[in-house]
Amino acid sequence: MPPIEATLTAYLAPVWAEAVVPTPIVRADATGQQQEIAVGFEREVTVTHQTAVRVLTWTERHLVVRSHQFAKAAEDALRQRLAMAQAELAQLNAHKQGKKRLATRTEMDKAALAILDHHRLNGLLKLTITQQVDQRPVRAYGARPASVRRARTLTLQAEVDEVAVQAATRGFGWRVYATNAPLHGLSLEQAVLAYREAFLIERGFGRLKDKQLSLTPMYLQRDKRATGLIHLLSIGLRILVLLEFQVRRRLAEHNDHLAGL
Repeated sequence: MPPIEATLTAYLAPVWAEAVVPTPIVRADATGQQQEIAVGFEREVTVTHQTAVRVLTWTERHLVVRSHQFAKAAEDALRQRLAMAQAELAQLNAHKQGKKRLATRTEMDKAALAILDHHRLNGLLKLTITQQVDQRPVRAYGARPASVRRARTLTLQAEVDEVAVQAATRGFGWRVYATNAPLHGLSLEQAVLAYREAFLIERGFGRLKDKQLSLTPMYLQRDKRATGLIHLLSIGLRILVLLEFQVRRRLAEHNDHLAGL
């Protein structure tokens, strides 16, 4: 297991053992109603880093948060993969002209495991292979004596292991965020809501590199001129953000909407 996944599993062990109860995190929706968007808790961790000169030690707050929307999206994707895998597994039982039949349990089991591995569903489906033997008498003909012809048919059944699925989905949607901000300056809820608004800052940097401000490509060779251009364009970015804020506020006052804001 990768170090990050192992750390997250260790953090969540007290939650699954019901020794830790995560705190609900709410945010106002478009109608002003408070809506629970996530749950979370935090841990204080001492971090040590060895440099070439000395050992550095500091304390971090690790915020362990589960997004309800992210968890639901991950579970929906898992259910879709399960449905697709079951449909492909059912095709192994189909007898079609020109299609090679799987004659042995080993062949069918190998084909089924390949489908599970392709959809990353190992351990989430219960596979059962049954064999049916049909006997058909063959009459004597000429010098050929009467006999009984046996035909073996393999059937694969795939059933979702709901216990295993529930164990897998309980880890969906969890993320760990680290901060050195003190609790009195940044609570768990404030940190999550601030992170949710990070796209606004990233959008501003995207504007600097987009056609609106065209910071890149930069053909300046001197550092002073490049720094001056960045300062100038950052002023332009502030003006754009301010105009957008004013328009958004006016739209809210008149209960109107404009695409892109």
